[in-house]
Amino acid sequence: MRCPQDHRAIRGLLICRAPFFYHGSGGDLVRRFKFEADRGALGWMVREMVAAIVPWTRSAGRRGIFVSVPIHPTRRRARGFDQAAVLAESVAQRVGRGFVPNALRRVRATLPQGDVRVTSRLENVRDAFAVSRARRLDDAVVVLVDDVRTSGHTAMECARVLRLAGVRKVALLTAAQS
Repeated sequence: MRCPQDHRAIRGLLICRAPFFYHGSGGDLVRRFKFEADRGALGWMVREMVAAIVPWTRSAGRRGIFVSVPIHPTRRRARGFDQAAVLAESVAQRVGRGFVPNALRRVRATLPQGDVRVTSRLENVRDAFAVSRARRLDDAVVVLVDDVRTSGHTAMECARVLRLAGVRKVALLTAAQS
């Protein structure tokens, strides 16, 4: 039977995995880690993200390397850390794969995708990312990691930029999805 869902919004991504839904406990965990630096929430998310991606990393993604969706430097300074980078490095370490820090960089500040002022999530992130470490990514299979997937436009824009830099395939792993 054909899946009744409309998957055009995640075009260009090999797979999308998220162990939690944002509404409910998944969102609580993300917010506790992101805004309160709660290490317990981090541990719980990492365990579940590993469980969600391990089957794929043992088959089609066995040579996958982990890359995080970057936050803008201004937001990183205010928060004190980049939550997606911490998640990506932690999961990569647990599954025994490489993590390429700062492979992507955010070249312009954007509003959070869930912000009510965002009228087009696609336009909000268009041309907001650039590849910093193209040689380390050439012909690679990349697992792109972020904390939350809402519409998928951030991931699609990162995947587009990564493929232009020579990445062969991009998979998406987030802690939660809307």
